[in-house]
Amino acid sequence: MAQNHVRQFVKADIVGYIKHHKLKTSPESNLLGHSFRSLMPEDLSVIKKHYPKDYDKIIEWFPFAEAGVFKIGMR
Repeated sequence: MAQNHVRQFVKADIVGYIKHHKLKTSPESNLLGHSFRSLMPEDLSVIKKHYPKDYDKIIEWFPFAEAGVFKIGMR
């Protein structure tokens, strides 16, 4: 009977694979350290700074997300 082997990849594995194969990453991935994935204030504040038009679109759909970004700016 065949065994299923599950491999857990960590970020270093993925980054190494990308570098080894000379794959391109997205600009926001280079800024965030990952692809855009959440409405967390830390992610949105980077988007706001570097991609203000995209940030405005996000806030149109999720207006309360701006509260977290505002709070970070108050620090």
